Amino acid sequence: MSLIDKAIHRELVGDGIALEEAVANKKSSGWAVRQRQAQRNDLGHFCYGCGQPLRDLNEEVTVWTGAAIYRRFHPACAASYVLRAEPAPAERTRDRVRDDVVEGYADAWRAPRASVRPVEAARQWLLSEDQRAWGSLRGDLFTTVTVNENGKKKAVPGLSYEQLRILQTKHRWQPEFAGANEGQEPLECAVCFCAPDASSCCIRLPCAPQHVFHLSCVLPWLKKAGSMGATQRESIHEHSMKFHAWDGARRDARLAEALREARELQEELQLEGADLAQLRIEADLALKEKQRWEQQLEVSRSCIQKLEARLLQIRRVRSEGNLQAQEADRRLYAQMEELLRQRERLLQERTALEQQAEEHSREVQALSLALKKFLPATQNGKAPSDWLLKQELTMCQHEVQAYQQQQDAASAGLFEARTEQKAALLEFEQCRRLLAGTAEQQELCSIEALKLRDETREHAEEAAAAKLEEAAVKEEAAAKKQLHSERSAALRKLQVAKAELLRQVRELEAAASRARGDLTAEKAARKAYGAELEVRCGRLRAELEEHAALRCEGTAARAVQEAENAQLEASAARLALQLEADEEARAQMEAKLLSSMRLAEHQQYELRAQELMGQNLAEEVAEGQRMEQALQRELAHERAMAKEASSEATALLEQRQRKALEAEEALKQCDAALLASQGAEEELRQREKQLQQSARSSELMHRTLVQRLSTVHDQVRVAEDAHAAALEELRGERREQSRWLLGDAITSASCLRCKLKDSEMLWQI
Repeated sequence: MSLIDKAIHRELVGDGIALEEAVANKKSSGWAVRQRQAQRNDLGHFCYGCGQPLRDLNEEVTVWTGAAIYRRFHPACAASYVLRAEPAPAERTRDRVRDDVVEGYADAWRAPRASVRPVEAARQWLLSEDQRAWGSLRGDLFTTVTVNENGKKKAVPGLSYEQLRILQTKHRWQPEFAGANEGQEPLECAVCFCAPDASSCCIRLPCAPQHVFHLSCVLPWLKKAGSMGATQRESIHEHSMKFHAWDGARRDARLAEALREARELQEELQLEGADLAQLRIEADLALKEKQRWEQQLEVSRSCIQKLEARLLQIRRVRSEGNLQAQEADRRLYAQMEELLRQRERLLQERTALEQQAEEHSREVQALSLALKKFLPATQNGKAPSDWLLKQELTMCQHEVQAYQQQQDAASAGLFEARTEQKAALLEFEQCRRLLAGTAEQQELCSIEALKLRDETREHAEEAAAAKLEEAAVKEEAAAKKQLHSERSAALRKLQVAKAELLRQVRELEAAASRARGDLTAEKAARKAYGAELEVRCGRLRAELEEHAALRCEGTAARAVQEAENAQLEASAARLALQLEADEEARAQMEAKLLSSMRLAEHQQYELRAQELMGQNLAEEVAEGQRMEQALQRELAHERAMAKEASSEATALLEQRQRKALEAEEALKQCDAALLASQGAEEELRQREKQLQQSARSSELMHRTLVQRLSTVHDQVRVAEDAHAAALEELRGERREQSRWLLGDAITSASCLRCKLKDSEMLWQI
């Protein structure tokens, strides 16, 4: 700040009274002066007096507006700027009043450019004239002011973005038009006074062919004050009306289509809402049924676990029983082989005894012949005394008789031994047959055990498969539950989108109605404005004739033309603003329609997907019904199989009971044979005293028979034990089989229930 400015500042701003007086003087002289707090849009702008930026929102700002001037000042800088800007005292300027304000303003604007720009020249002219001619400019600070032919001030708004785009595209200056200006003055930008350049963006205003500007020069002015001629206004209005007519019809068709689709979507949404309510009810029922089946499944699982533990225990017992039965079979086979060897030995001893008996008989015959021959010889010759011979003969006869008795006894004993041997052989054959029957029964039992093991394995596999199916069903139920939740969320989103679409459609209808009303009002206003323009043109012609008598025709025509241009520019600016608003509203409507169309397409796609899913669910329900029928048939078949298995088990148990009775009879026969063998042993001991050889043979036979009977007795005991074990095992297997059949029935019933539940869930879904 210079020394003069500081002195003025001290003089005027010492106690703040001089500044208020200066502001009051400016307000009374036609300036729109306001003192207010700095706003957000003021921050960053420079003070026109000191050049410092405005930084604080709480700072006082003085704003002056006049014509196209908008200046911001610090309160201290406003007064000093007034003193520096006025070239003459206020008294002299107040006395000098021009006759025509518009003509003076135009002359000042067109004054030759020296060191100041046109805006500064206009400001100097405004400051040099009597400000009382302008009146008070109250209202919007950003309003640009122009003057009509009556000297009245009128606000001129700036051009819209769409109007600027039309100017840039349809009114772009091209270099080929430069040849048309031959013989005329060269074109230059009226803002920067530079020739238009083909490399830079230049526009030609429709008001006159020589109005060519750089876009960067004219764009700030057009944004703030869109004053233009009638030609430009009419051309832009014609293009905009054609475009709006075509675009309005297209948007009306789109709006009708969107409304129709919205109604269809609303109906579909109502149907979907009813389906969703039904699905929710079915889902609740399915959830309750699922909980009930889960409880039954837990009970079935506990039963299956108990049956599996029992099955493992039975398998262990059966494996131990199989080992014991195999060992008993080995012992029985060894005893049978030993009995066969003893039989062979007894047969050999019998043949030896028969040979000895034959030898004894031959010796007796030889002795009898010798005695018969010796007696005549003794009678004819000299021999010992008779009594010696008789004694010897009697002794020999006694010996022969005794020997014959012994032989008879031996033959009788041999016969008895043979009969006993035959009885023992018969008993052995019976025992052998019993053992063979027991072996067959054991084989049958082993075969049945293998069958039971295979069936148990199959049932275990079925149980594992049932568990896998249960896990798969649970996963499928979880997936369906998640799908149901996703569908519910999608449906809720669809309902929200529907509500939003309906709201947008209502807004579009309201906007369309408002746009139609605005268009009708605009048409009426344009007609009225055309009539007013004609009236004003007549007035202007009359006034021009009046001014022609007072002033030169050129100056008056130029002033009138400029005033008319300003008024036409103002009206065109208003129309442009209205058109811009219509364009923005229609652009919004088009965007909303496009979004509604996209949303409708998306909803149609979702509805098609839901229809496909409904068809898939119907197919799954039919498949579940078929599976349910197949499961019912399998259940009936399993029941028939269970009945057949129970009947077969009953027959096997009866057969085992019969075999047990036969084994008891065989044991009784073995006991009787044992008692008979003991009596034979006593008789053989008595015969042993009579004959040593027969005693040895009988003793040998007795020993062999005792051994044989002991082995038979042991075998009988082992057979009894095996029979008792077999009976116990049969009873245990019967109980196990009954439990197993019951467990299978429970398992099959639980599996069937699970499958029925799954089918019901699938059918419900």
